Amino acid sequence: MIPIDVLIVGGGLQGLLLLDEFAASGRSCALVTQSELGRGQTLHSHGLLNTGFGFAGAALRTTRDQLVVPFLQARGIQPYGDWFLLMPDDVEVGESASAENLPAGFEAGGTHVRRLHELNFPRRGLIERLGRDHLNRIVRGRIVGVHGAGTIETVLVELEMSGANLLFAPAVVIAATGTGTKRFLGSLAVGAPQLSKIRHRRVHIICVRGPAGVLPDASLLSLTHGLNVVAHANREGVTWYSTPFQDEDPNFDEAPDDAEADIDRDVVADGLQRLQRLFPPIATRNELRFTAYAGFRQDVGEIVGTPACELVDGTTNLLMALPSLAVNAWSNAKIAPEIVDAVAPRRGGQPEIPGAGVGVGVGRVREDRSGVRWSTWRQMSQGH
Repeated sequence: MIPIDVLIVGGGLQGLLLLDEFAASGRSCALVTQSELGRGQTLHSHGLLNTGFGFAGAALRTTRDQLVVPFLQARGIQPYGDWFLLMPDDVEVGESASAENLPAGFEAGGTHVRRLHELNFPRRGLIERLGRDHLNRIVRGRIVGVHGAGTIETVLVELEMSGANLLFAPAVVIAATGTGTKRFLGSLAVGAPQLSKIRHRRVHIICVRGPAGVLPDASLLSLTHGLNVVAHANREGVTWYSTPFQDEDPNFDEAPDDAEADIDRDVVADGLQRLQRLFPPIATRNELRFTAYAGFRQDVGEIVGTPACELVDGTTNLLMALPSLAVNAWSNAKIAPEIVDAVAPRRGGQPEIPGAGVGVGVGRVREDRSGVRWSTWRQMSQGH
């Protein structure tokens, strides 16, 4: 039996940030992941440090500036971004700009242009760094048994590579399981009313890749065109992640652990038309390649971006940590230790965890996974 202060379930961004925070504070801790690190909701997203595009108040911007950016920079990860907002009416968000400020090829459509203080970051690079820093605390396996009602006493984990079992005796368990949270807590026979607030939105992303200079390294939120375009540049070129807005975003109570969703071809076709209106050269450049996928993003309550980091109702030592927006994962990582300190004394030093690090890899971003097909504009437009 392995006595430990904190057992974290879930190997995405939130789970890894929690592990990093507890390790730095001197708490004994471990993380259990059933798949590659980041493979679920984390690597389904486009890596935006979204602070609500200025609409969600100062709290998220403060978190970004005081917690997130210093955290990334201390680990050699430089956030970046050149962001624009296109709106039918002038608003007091960001800095006033003109259509001439937009990179060549973009069509403002006579709308107001403003610069935004949003940031992007290479999300897979961050997951790699966090995983590498804490391999001695991460096990790849599945939970096959939990003992305790109201208070979790032991958690039995079957290691994927060897089939061996580890029995943890955690003071606190944290569910950082993303879109698998309802399923995981349901497997513990937890029917907390607060879980009814969790909804999953289906979101489509159209990926475009091309050489630098063909695709501008600039990101836009265009309410006029109904698109969010996030640009990531690297040595190979530029990738755009374009999300078309829907009048009514479908939402679901349940979603798979890997955050995969079925594609609605009509949504993709409409998104391509919007992209062409926003950036007309996209349909004429033979160097560009396209693919599309759909995934789930998690919301808590009625307001998009509301986080949750709290004890699950009816339990004494089970927390759930749901960030809803990437930037909230850092604030949750600061809140969770306060909750743990209030419910569990420290148990001593970090124990050795047999099998830690074995088979622990980092997932690939969604568009780089096996089986993904890249097409030309013509093929994509025809639904191939």
